[in-house]
Amino acid sequence: MVFAILGPTFGGFIVDNADWQWIYLVNIPVGILSISMVHANIEELETRKKVKKTDFLGMISLVLWLLSMQVVLDKGQQYNWFDCAWISWLAGFLVCALVFFIIRELESSAPLINLRLFKDRNFLIGTILSASVNMIVFSSIVLVPQFLQNMMGYTAILSGYALAPRIVSCVLMMLVINSLMKIFDNRILIAIGFFFLGISILFFINLNLSVSFIYIAIPQVLMGVGVILVFIPVSALVLGTLPKSELTNGSSLHNLCKSTMTAVIASVASTLVARHSQMHQVYLVENLSNFNLIFQQKFASLLSTFMSNASSSYAAIKTNSYMYKSLLTQSRLMAYVDVFSIFALIAFLLIPLAFLFNTEHKHKDCHKHKLIVLKQIPGDKI
Repeated sequence: MVFAILGPTFGGFIVDNADWQWIYLVNIPVGILSISMVHANIEELETRKKVKKTDFLGMISLVLWLLSMQVVLDKGQQYNWFDCAWISWLAGFLVCALVFFIIRELESSAPLINLRLFKDRNFLIGTILSASVNMIVFSSIVLVPQFLQNMMGYTAILSGYALAPRIVSCVLMMLVINSLMKIFDNRILIAIGFFFLGISILFFINLNLSVSFIYIAIPQVLMGVGVILVFIPVSALVLGTLPKSELTNGSSLHNLCKSTMTAVIASVASTLVARHSQMHQVYLVENLSNFNLIFQQKFASLLSTFMSNASSSYAAIKTNSYMYKSLLTQSRLMAYVDVFSIFALIAFLLIPLAFLFNTEHKHKDCHKHKLIVLKQIPGDKI
């Protein structure tokens, strides 16, 4: 998790100091090292349940669904989503592939992924919360650098530095989270974590074009605290009620849902900013009118400034361009505020979900175990 959060900072360093292709190539040695460490340190269990046959139909439908979804998400905004015929057809295809995949996995005797695990309440709630955390965190990772680079003029590495403080709080929280989990109910920690996430996003609803570097860095610290407070307790609860034979399946399905949400939200967040920016342009353009005294005063002031170095006609064109550019900038700024407000609201609305986790099963098993032990002790020794 620390290195996932470190990504934007390291990526910014690579983009500013090397070719952008290296943000992909750098994963190759890391992947090779990871595979080597897995083979060297993790032993194969002889008792592990072997897969007798592979669900190739399920695998093919899963690949087709994910592939077509990724293309739609990547190209949707560029081609104006469903106004484009091939985007609409591909969206229909991905829905069919998803439906076929779900039906296939539910009906298969040896499914690729056991979707019936969602019947377990802890697994369902935990997957929803984990996917939601990914949604909130990665929306910030996508939108904050966009804002800093496109509107504040930051370089890629400076925008990465602005996100770096969450790494420090993440590491510090990793050192104490186990102790906190022993003292407090995990559900309370998760609720507090979402509260921190909501507060960190709320900082961004007061964005303007004069905010300092510190103002961007402070919510990153709070976000790092919230991420660990949610992720670690959820990880402890989400698989805790599954049978041991289903842990691998459950972990795969859990991570698939998180990864899918990450891909979706990266596209949705950018689309929301673009659409809300257009919406605010419609409302703000009414102020660029000769009937607006403030506009007239600003226009006259800029016109006189530009006329000192250009003709009156050219100065008028330049003034109009400057005013419209200011409108576009303010529209986009208001769009960022809107989107951050949405994600902050989502974070606060998720707080009650933390208390839907079932933690009683552990206590029941403990009591049952004690009773069995007492029955085995002779009466004169009790």
